[in-house]
Formats: sequence, structure tokens, C-alpha cells
Amino acid sequence: MASTNESSCVTQKVLGKHRFQICQFSYGNVGGNDYIRSGTFRVGGFDWAIVYCPDADAEHGWGYISVYLELMSKYAEVSALVDLRLIDQVTGKPCTICATKNFPNQFKSSSFEEAAHRVVLAARSPVFKQQLCKPMKETKMKHVTIDRMEPAVFEYMLHFIYTDSLPRMDDLDRSE
Repeated sequence: MASTNESSCVTQKVLGKHRFQICQFSYGNVGGNDYIRSGTFRVGGFDWAIVYCPDADAEHGWGYISVYLELMSKYAEVSALVDLRLIDQVTGKPCTICATKNFPNQFKSSSFEEAAHRVVLAARSPVFKQQLCKPMKETKMKHVTIDRMEPAVFEYMLHFIYTDSLPRMDDLDRSE
């Protein structure tokens, strides 16, 4: 006599949110292999943490980060789909960042050229976000010209955008 077997797989879908805010962050305060981990939070009966690695891909050069969700519950096996967003510090709303294959881009101020990443500049400056993420000619260009700004000032601005700290001001009035 033949036997009949049945089985079923029921997937439980759980939605949770966690806001991980890194205050007073300065890139210079975190070493090459260091990371910042959020507090542990619980979603779907499991404990999780968000991990931010500001220098995730040193092999390919400065400017890469890694952010991921870490399962903190021991001896657990679970799959998760995660949606990570940056929050605009001014508005408090999620920040839409443009994605582009043109990394890094060259930004030119007078005679000074500086390699910079569109995503970082767009996230930190509403002016750059408008120039680099909207349908303007700058979004298609590999070189972006910044008019009416001294090269040293542009260099200091990029230093602040990337490190969230002021550079030494000893040579601010240096002659080019």
C-alpha cells in the first residue's frame, strides 16, 4: 500500500525599524579596521545590530564604506532583507542618494583638481546634491567645475565633508 506524505513551509514576514544615529562622527577618529556597532535591537524574535565600517575596502582606496545588519542571536538561522537609508541632518527625512558608475569624479576649482565621490558630496551638501543628482549637465560630466571658489577653500571644504572636522588653519592664506 502506498503512503501519502505532505509538508508545508510557512514563511513568517516581520517588519521592524531601527534608527542608528552616529553623533559627532569624525572619520579621523576611527582606524582602518575599526567599526561602529549600534545597540542591539529585537525584530521578529531575534536580536540584531547595525555595523558601520568607515574604511571597509582599504585595498581599493579611501572612500569606501560598509554598512550591514548583524544577527546577534546565538545559534539562530534566519534570512533578512534590509533597507538602509541615510537621514538628512537638516530635514530629518530619508536622504535619496544618487547612484552612479563614475567614481571617483574630478571636481575642479580654478586650477586645483580634487578626486571626490558624488554620493558623499550629495549626502553632505544640498548644493552638491542638486548639482550631482538632478538632471543637470553636471550629472553626466566626469569633471565638474566649481566657479568663484579659491582652490584652498575648496580643499578645506572637502576635508570637512569627508572627516567632519576642521583642518589645520595654519596655511589657510597660503599663496598658490
